[in-house]
Amino acid sequence: IFGFLHNDVAKGFIRLAGDQFKIGTYPGNSGDIILSPKNIDRVWLDENGYMGIGTATPSSLLTINGASPSLQIRHNNVNKGFMQAAVNDIKIGTNDINTTGNLVLQTKAIDRIFINPNGLVGIGTSTPSSTLTINGTDPILQMRNGDVDKGFIQLVNDNIRIGTNVTNDFGSFVVRTNGSDRLFVNYKGQMGLNNIPDDTETTFSIGEDGNGNSGIELRHGGARRGMFNFNGLNTFLTASTGNLYLYRNSMDPIVLYSDGNFTIGGHDKALGYRVSIHGKAIATEFTAMPYANWPDYVFAEGYKLRSLSEVKRFIGEHKHLPGIPSAAQVEKEGIQLGDMSKRLMEKVEELTLYILQLQEQIDELKKKQSEKK
Repeated sequence: IFGFLHNDVAKGFIRLAGDQFKIGTYPGNSGDIILSPKNIDRVWLDENGYMGIGTATPSSLLTINGASPSLQIRHNNVNKGFMQAAVNDIKIGTNDINTTGNLVLQTKAIDRIFINPNGLVGIGTSTPSSTLTINGTDPILQMRNGDVDKGFIQLVNDNIRIGTNVTNDFGSFVVRTNGSDRLFVNYKGQMGLNNIPDDTETTFSIGEDGNGNSGIELRHGGARRGMFNFNGLNTFLTASTGNLYLYRNSMDPIVLYSDGNFTIGGHDKALGYRVSIHGKAIATEFTAMPYANWPDYVFAEGYKLRSLSEVKRFIGEHKHLPGIPSAAQVEKEGIQLGDMSKRLMEKVEELTLYILQLQEQIDELKKKQSEKK
């Protein structure tokens, strides 16, 4: 042992103890062991066993001080990784000459998290394919608030699940764009678009109407405006207020008005008519409702058939057949098909009677001509 004294007081020593070589200070000496290359103090080991590199006042087992100090790690004398304090930042990483190595975090001596040379992070995989890649059996990204599970993203077999946990009783799943909440799915599974669904009504929703029928609801100004729903048997498209429009290319709509009347091909409806069609209509078959008082009464006994002279006089005065509307009236009011069919049938049956009368007269003339011979 070599002992070092200061003013006859033992301060430090160099000693061989068995196979151990020791350099140290004696008890009661609060001084440090200092390494001073080129006569400049560089490394301090204080009485508590704390080591300082670049500082005489270490605050932990190892304290490193300097301008952006770095702890460099080498393999076969080649820089591979480091820890560094860069102003206020702490950096742990691989060196630029280490072009293939990953930064790896372990627990229980098992590699868990990988950051590859391109900055891609893998959890449970050493070959991440995106900024963050998570691998495992049904891997899950869990989110907590107040140390309580609230929401998650999970891969289950081939399915992606995004949702709230069973411990989140009333939270909604919300999708945002441009900093605003847009799509809501509440804890009951009701969906709202640009509006938060509640327990009874929903906005644009996959939910129930006031009668318990599932459907899609459209809301505006905080009130229900329309509903597309299904009651288990029938499908309904309903406008709660206003009119119901059906457009194609924003032209010539079909409009169902609040009074139950509707128009096809335009907006204007005829007063007093259930259906108004703007344009032509065609059908392979058209059947009118049962019509009472069909003109068979023309053939009944006692029917007063106008004489042809009366008909001639009426036509000369009014310029149309009796019982038939004038051209001016039709131009102004149109015609009712059922009524006009009845009127035309009446004229056909009257014409038949006139023909029969004429035939009787012809037969009578033929008879008289034959008698004269």
